[in-house]
Amino acid sequence: MAVAAYEEKKMSVVVSGGMDSMLNIVPLRGYDTEHHRTISALPQFPPVTSSPKLRLVASWWEREVRIWRVSDDAEDEKMHSLVARIAIKGEENISSATLSRDGNLLAVSTSAAVKVFQLSARNDASPNLRVRKLDVASEAFRGGARLVQCSPDGRWLAVIGHSNEVKLLRFVKSNVGSTRHRILSRAVPLYRIDRARDRPHPLAAKRSDYLRTVARACFSEDSSVFALGDLAGHIDSWVLEGHEDLTAPEVDSTDAKKTQTAADSDDDDDDEDDGETEALVIYGQHWIRNANAHLLPQLESAPLLLSFCPPAPTNSRPLPNGNPAVHPTRHNPHAYSHEVPTGDHKLFVLTARHQVYEFDLLAGRLTDWSRRNPSSTLPTPFRNLRDRAMGCVWHVTDAWKRVWIYGTNWVFMFDLSHDFQPQRRLQYADGKKRKREDHGMLDASTSGAGSKTAEKEQQGLKLKVKKLTAAGGATQVDWVDPNKADSPELDDEDMDDDREYAPLAKGNRSDAETGESDVEGEDGTEIKRKPTLNWSTFKYRPILGLVPLEGSDEEALEVVLVERPQWDVEAGAGAKYVGIHG
Repeated sequence: MAVAAYEEKKMSVVVSGGMDSMLNIVPLRGYDTEHHRTISALPQFPPVTSSPKLRLVASWWEREVRIWRVSDDAEDEKMHSLVARIAIKGEENISSATLSRDGNLLAVSTSAAVKVFQLSARNDASPNLRVRKLDVASEAFRGGARLVQCSPDGRWLAVIGHSNEVKLLRFVKSNVGSTRHRILSRAVPLYRIDRARDRPHPLAAKRSDYLRTVARACFSEDSSVFALGDLAGHIDSWVLEGHEDLTAPEVDSTDAKKTQTAADSDDDDDDEDDGETEALVIYGQHWIRNANAHLLPQLESAPLLLSFCPPAPTNSRPLPNGNPAVHPTRHNPHAYSHEVPTGDHKLFVLTARHQVYEFDLLAGRLTDWSRRNPSSTLPTPFRNLRDRAMGCVWHVTDAWKRVWIYGTNWVFMFDLSHDFQPQRRLQYADGKKRKREDHGMLDASTSGAGSKTAEKEQQGLKLKVKKLTAAGGATQVDWVDPNKADSPELDDEDMDDDREYAPLAKGNRSDAETGESDVEGEDGTEIKRKPTLNWSTFKYRPILGLVPLEGSDEEALEVVLVERPQWDVEAGAGAKYVGIHG
């Protein structure tokens, strides 16, 4: 048990921690008027991933990975079953793991090594998976990695090392018609834009590499764009040039200066000093830096979420087979296409201050939706959240574009196909109207622990003081509440500014799960409801992760939400995985 107290003008709290690995923040000055707050012991990066196609869910803790298969039969009593269990040798804990979308590949990284496994069905009737370790002879696997990420098509594996070097590895089939995979020995290095001329950070040295630490990374849905963000708020991105041509050489090298884009040549970076002397072309494809990557602004804080918005089913287009209109010559026997990806590649970003942005990554600018919907227009319950976001899943159809964001104890849904409603202004005692606090700033009148409790929920004697005022030689004595001295005078309408979110915040379900719905009126006629643009719940806690699955209904969204009940935590052992709740 450990206790620490801190008190100043704007903060007055007591923080305690015990064997359950959770921190409890108790208001000291406002003990009877504010809520207590508990900080979960769960990691910020969810240790859960899924293979939607095969309905597999993988979770890891310490040095073990467990894989479950989730049944698609709603009447099945045993909704999930353990199909694989992998123990990683060594004393280092798992830092990251990723499962390919088709469920064939699993990559696991520790501080000492990166290991890749191939998952396949057994020949017998056993539901368990066969696990086979792939031989790795690449330099990208030396020394371990902080983060690994598999592309949606299962062809590329991004490995981010402890020194924040970024490398991509290519998965290929061993033979034509074979189901076995192998990894090419040559890794494709990706070079980031040099930020040496950026303004210095007050908490870091002038050329500190700490702010260059990669916080999040992701592939686009078509696996042709790769993006990452660091703690300083910079976003780097690369695009896959050319098309896959299995008749081309497996690995070919070319001069990097000839393939350097115009944007790269304008930048005063030191890529040449870092060793970018050759570019690797794998089956006619080559990764180059996004020409408009330098146009993206620096975020005000580190990104918590980086995710590409999936295209609507009607907007998807098939990829070409081979490299059309490419002819080898005597001087260039291994010609490849220089065509870069086209179409919408919208990157959804949520920062550590819960600022929301949507970038048109290839154009290097904010989308029209993001310009019309600044973070100040987000619903007030979301902006006032104290617990940060952990991940998100998408549900995109022809009718809506919904993103489901979750934290340790909450889930919010936003429909990005519509604009947010502008926030109302509050009437203060001086008669002036002021905007609500932006950037997720909370009520400054609190002591720093939890939000204020409702007046009807407060127990015990209420604190009041006498206020003496002199007017015309007479002394007037008034009893005032110090907690409301600087607070705005709200009417019932202002207090219910977010009426559509209030019942949902208590965990009650609504039509947000199905979107637009039809109901019968008093006369029996059908009434068309408007689609729900926002939804929230605080029913689940604490949430270890939320991952998507694919079902028989392509229009419906099916997810697996993993909880870690506090009663199942062993004393002194920290948090652990306990089960799946869908």
